[in-house]
Amino acid sequence: MGNGSSFEQIKTIYLDINGKEEKIIFSRHSTPLEIHELIAQAAGVNKHSTISLRDKNGAHVAVSPTMPVNSAQNPYKVVTREPPPATGN
Repeated sequence: MGNGSSFEQIKTIYLDINGKEEKIIFSRHSTPLEIHELIAQAAGVNKHSTISLRDKNGAHVAVSPTMPVNSAQNPYKVVTREPPPATGN
């Protein structure tokens, strides 16, 4: 029987991606790169895209397992920028 400690290791973050609400769930043991790739997948962009999160006041939020939990009423706004196309040399 568990004491709920494994439940506390899971975080749910709400995102606003171009006006569409999305939700991601990850472990506090996830790396920032894993969370970045999860957000990229939810946003439908390349995992090499630049991704930034902003809270309701416009402040940047670090993509990390320690980011503050938010709610569906106050999702983080996702801003993405695709990487430039690769050039062959």
